[in-house]
Amino acid sequence: MTTAGAFPDSDPDRARPAVRTLIVDDVDEVRDGLARLLARIPTIEVVGTAGDGAQAVRLVDELRPAVVLMDMRMPVMDGLEATGKIAAKHNDTAVIVLSAYGDDSLVVKALLRGARGYLLKGADANELTHAIEAAARGETRVSGSLTKPLVDRLVETLTTECKLRAEAEAEARDLAERHAENQALSARLAGLLDAAPVGIVETDTADRILRWNRAAERIYGWSAEDVLGRPDPNPTPPRAVHLADGPANPEPSQHTRSDGGTVYVEIARAALTDPDGRTTGEIKVITDLTHRKELEAKPHHSRSTWVPRIRQRRRGVPRG
Repeated sequence: MTTAGAFPDSDPDRARPAVRTLIVDDVDEVRDGLARLLARIPTIEVVGTAGDGAQAVRLVDELRPAVVLMDMRMPVMDGLEATGKIAAKHNDTAVIVLSAYGDDSLVVKALLRGARGYLLKGADANELTHAIEAAARGETRVSGSLTKPLVDRLVETLTTECKLRAEAEAEARDLAERHAENQALSARLAGLLDAAPVGIVETDTADRILRWNRAAERIYGWSAEDVLGRPDPNPTPPRAVHLADGPANPEPSQHTRSDGGTVYVEIARAALTDPDGRTTGEIKVITDLTHRKELEAKPHHSRSTWVPRIRQRRRGVPRG
């Protein structure tokens, strides 16, 4: 593990201010590979690197980066704890989680602790650049294909958000402080769900659309303004995977796009209830199967551009 370090200022002649970025990963090769890749991007300035979460927290205090690329599984202090500490202390520093496949639960926990998005390890230069610049602007970006457990967590998160919203509205008269806290958490969860790479559609009991996130716009072609308050254009999905049933083998389902075309999707569904247990609507998590089919058609394709092929070291800390 290398010692945490700071880099000298980059070229002052850049056309626009570069996004000051800190890289945190306990694997030397990954950390150095990321630093070399980002050094070639004129809109990003790598101001330092850290090998664990404790070093990251100290360097954020010292260097005040705009963005932190944070690995999750590290010694001394893991990325989850470090993300919470940084988000609580530095509102002007955005944390982007660097996730490996299988880290779904950690990703959701980090996002709920204040991370501003996540990237799969192996993301290319364009994905890194867009995510870093978006985070610096205060936007939330989530990329990569979601596994079933993470989809389940997203549904659980939205269900929690809806319950908090209902509780806050019901109790705002006497519990103003709790109402404000619930509103803040609700806003954070809403931002996470809007940035999710899967479609999030919330409907009421009359099947009118109450939420339609950016991924739903991409999948179906309709904007939120087109559909909010109106009946769901695909009200009876021919294929649905209910969360209580556990994992299921996906089967293509045909839905209609705004242009009249067909899109193949898989849907996870969950009922939404108020504090008294009455059903208020439904949440649907829609996964576009097109990209999955493309990946299956190219089983040997590798996305990695900066993660080296290194053997897992036999030690107690699992690699993120």
